[in-house]
Amino acid sequence: MTGLNPKTGGFLAGFILLVWFCVSSSLRAQIILTEVMFDADTLEQHNEFVEIYNLGSDAVDLAQWQIGDSLELDQVLDAGQGSILAPKQFAVILDGSYFGNSTTYDSLIPSEALILKIDDGSFGQYGWSNSRSEPVVLVSASGDTVQEYHYSIPG
Repeated sequence: MTGLNPKTGGFLAGFILLVWFCVSSSLRAQIILTEVMFDADTLEQHNEFVEIYNLGSDAVDLAQWQIGDSLELDQVLDAGQGSILAPKQFAVILDGSYFGNSTTYDSLIPSEALILKIDDGSFGQYGWSNSRSEPVVLVSASGDTVQEYHYSIPG
């Protein structure tokens, strides 16, 4: 007799779902937001950035990931070094307009950091607000929200 035993098949499907959820959760938990530059001293429209860090022991391909605010997500793109974030490595995601308009961070970003950019000229809908707190949302290629952080405006 062939076919799935409903009890065994249900257990197996549940087990597979649980394993997928744990693997997916560990991926989400290993990439964290570490810094948000929302109010740059100079060339603010070009010098905003976000720094992320891979806490995990596995490399993560950031191709097709997105970052933005609650109104618009921007595609994270390779800026010439690829899109693989190694374990225990930082990445700096620069505003898409940084290249060709600024050199502010060129000598400040460590050579071991992965440099990425976004697909347009401002993070989120209009760039990060300097007058009110707003979310910074990081989304994986599969559409899962990896992290959401609300930065604070100094008072």
